[in-house]
Amino acid sequence: DKTVITLNSVFASPHKSIILFELLRPYQGSAEIVREILKSNIEDSGLKFFTNDYVYVKNRNLLEIKRKDSIEEISMVVPEFSESLIIERPLHMMFETHAVNEVSIKKCKTDCYVDLDKVLFPLKIRQWKHGDIFCPFGQNKRKKVSDFFVDEKLSILEKESTLILTTADDQIVWIIGKRPDNRFRITEKTHNLLHISI
Repeated sequence: DKTVITLNSVFASPHKSIILFELLRPYQGSAEIVREILKSNIEDSGLKFFTNDYVYVKNRNLLEIKRKDSIEEISMVVPEFSESLIIERPLHMMFETHAVNEVSIKKCKTDCYVDLDKVLFPLKIRQWKHGDIFCPFGQNKRKKVSDFFVDEKLSILEKESTLILTTADDQIVWIIGKRPDNRFRITEKTHNLLHISI
């Protein structure tokens, strides 16, 4: 999905321009991009460079390279279903409904369990956007998704590729693979749950 170049050794070399140019050649690198990267401080973060087909993002001492077509806008509707549903795009996900006493809950980032009766269908999978707010699992305070990403120390390309699952009224249910929203958590009052896995 992406190529990562560690810049520490490149910056330390007396031949850094030539080395970086050769590393970037397969990704439409140019002398201008090389100059701009080398002008930056090794700890600088957030610098972006573009070629026809690639995006370069400098994240401290890492240079992350990704094809533009892999970070295009993504949106997918998940319709209401009876017992289970599998989707393959934009990523493989399984949705299953259960009575709460039928399931033992696994604590891992690839699984999310929510109170089915609190969820308004159809669900939607989309990219996060600035201004998105959710209540991280285990907390009652609202938080900007962008601030959550900072806390999690996600790189810019990781942020751009992160998807979220929302209800029909655009409330965040799950930052997929990262953190569920506390508002939809399983409680002692839950009768039916929705298990989502990737």
